[in-house]
Amino acid sequence: MDNLRENKWRVNRLGHFPEIADRWDAINCSAAASPVLESDFVEPLLDSFGHGGVRVAQLGPDHAPLALALVEKRGVGRWATFQPSQAPIGLWVCRPGAEPGMVAQALVPVLPGYVAMLDVTRIDPDLYPRPQGAPRLFPMDYIPTSRIVVEGDYEVFWSARSRNTRQNLKRQRNRLDREGVVTRLEVVTDPSRMEEVVEDYGTLESSGWKGEQGTAVSLDNAQGQFYLEMMRRFATRSRAVAFRYWYNAKLAAMDLCIHNGRTMVILKTAYNESLKGSSPGMLMHQEIFEWIFTNRMVAAIEFYGRTLDWHRKWTHDQRSLYHMSVYRHAVFRSLHRDLLDRGREENRKPASEAKK
Repeated sequence: MDNLRENKWRVNRLGHFPEIADRWDAINCSAAASPVLESDFVEPLLDSFGHGGVRVAQLGPDHAPLALALVEKRGVGRWATFQPSQAPIGLWVCRPGAEPGMVAQALVPVLPGYVAMLDVTRIDPDLYPRPQGAPRLFPMDYIPTSRIVVEGDYEVFWSARSRNTRQNLKRQRNRLDREGVVTRLEVVTDPSRMEEVVEDYGTLESSGWKGEQGTAVSLDNAQGQFYLEMMRRFATRSRAVAFRYWYNAKLAAMDLCIHNGRTMVILKTAYNESLKGSSPGMLMHQEIFEWIFTNRMVAAIEFYGRTLDWHRKWTHDQRSLYHMSVYRHAVFRSLHRDLLDRGREENRKPASEAKK
């Protein structure tokens, strides 16, 4: 709290992110130390999805800022942290000891115009603990997410999976063997091969429902350019890993991952939806996790998406990411929560009753 009295937020047009990249990385390394909050992730994200309305907010002086945040206007009197869907967690960083709720509350009156509320989105409680409710603060669950803690021997990890999972994958491997299908896990880390990797990943996604909806990664769209540049940057520092899984000469599944030597984040997963009678994604992940345990390259594997059934087959380590709404005045919090509660109540009513 003393730091907040002594330091003030400043909000400026973003300009060139490299101008603040060193400060951003220094704060991230001092606290969260998350690979998806490193400047090599954030800058390509801004290059592909940023816009003129994104602002950079800084708490404290240039030589030793306490916090940095990328924010954007979301409507009349409302701002939020910049949150493209490709960013699994919110784009803000705070030094240890800077309590997130207090830091966010101090930002609200400094934002341009009259701001009634600020939404800080997709916060990982392991990086920034969830604050308690306060008169001008409302934290809320976002999605459950899962991770694998890499400790002990792989065989111990594998034996802890359910009997059904172990038997199912064994049956699939036996069937593929009978059909003459040889599976192979390929690990790609060379920066010069990242374009090839992203192109292959896009081909896999385009063959399924994402291709039908026009949301698949492609070297010709902003998503593809983001993943290409970001993976290249991390690969240059030996921090990117692309896993390709083959059924003979057919590409069956892929993962795109980055890490910082402590945490690996699985950013994207795709599989060949034309393959029937087996689960190439599950078979691939079995071999990926064995490779990670054997090489002891990280201490944790983060999924960072909503926990799905296939995640539960690999781990029971689950927590909830959260959003945090911060209000200029306590009365705004009460009015906003009341409106949301009324909306939820209306949605629960039968259609015939709602029309009355």
